[in-house]
Amino acid sequence: MAGGVISWATPSSGISGSGTANTITKWTGTSSIGNSGSTDDGTRFTVGGFLKIGSGLEHSTIGQVNITADQTDWNLGTTSLYQANPTANRTIQGVVAPTSGNGNEIIIENVSSSFNLIFINNSTTTGGGGGAPNGTNRINIAGGTTGSTFILPPNQSISLIYDSGFAGGARWRLNQSAQVLIPNVNTLVQAYRMTADVTRSATTVFTNLTDLTCTTIVGKKYRVVLDLFVSSSTTGGGKVDFTGTATTWAGFGELFETTPTLLAVSRLTALSDTVGSNATSGANMHFKIVATFIANSTTLIPRFAQNSAAGVSNALTNSFLTCTELP
Repeated sequence: MAGGVISWATPSSGISGSGTANTITKWTGTSSIGNSGSTDDGTRFTVGGFLKIGSGLEHSTIGQVNITADQTDWNLGTTSLYQANPTANRTIQGVVAPTSGNGNEIIIENVSSSFNLIFINNSTTTGGGGGAPNGTNRINIAGGTTGSTFILPPNQSISLIYDSGFAGGARWRLNQSAQVLIPNVNTLVQAYRMTADVTRSATTVFTNLTDLTCTTIVGKKYRVVLDLFVSSSTTGGGKVDFTGTATTWAGFGELFETTPTLLAVSRLTALSDTVGSNATSGANMHFKIVATFIANSTTLIPRFAQNSAAGVSNALTNSFLTCTELP
């Protein structure tokens, strides 16, 4: 400062360099700065190049694939973040991944809008994808028994962590972040609700109630409970059965009108066994069906029709179905 005027002098050993708007700064030398490979435009943070978190998760791209068949040793290529799009419900018995060092992690996201990924616990048998998976590629589901399953539904993700010291041999441990299995029982409860009315007008022909589709695994035991609410403009009433295949099917169905009047009680021994009745004109109806079965297909779907072709009958929004896997 001289004569009351402030002057500036550049230090002889200061910091040098420049940058670009919206680009994160990094040290390019001991006394210089420049652009990093990451950007922040105020709404999105983007990492360019390779990302590594600790000693585990690291990736440079997100792997994406359509899964058109069941998988025995599912090869995830060279990435540890994976977006899977199954073209139907697909079974995964084992995983081949690039990060198979102890403690390393991969993340799998199901980006399908309709179908499940079904992981098999410690699979040792031939599956839909061919033979049994290689031992070190197998998946361990905490609390599960050999052959039990974990279902990854659409728009959910899970992580697999590699455990080279697993007692039965090296395995991928499945981190159950998407669904909850009851420990030591492996019970999975699925719940579905109708989001729109389904109308049958002067017809006794069945239609599928697709909102209430339950995903099943061939050979697994299930308990299904259906609560279906129906309105009938005249005497057409309604009837219900199920589509799919099952090696056994045992249950009972009851049908009430809202007076309340018990219209029907039926013992059910096959999926095609119906519960139904005509209705008092303008009445509301409640179908209650409880059954157990062993699945022989990958879906179970209730169907609805009029009991007699008269007027209009509606299966109503907020009818619901629960399907529970049994030990």
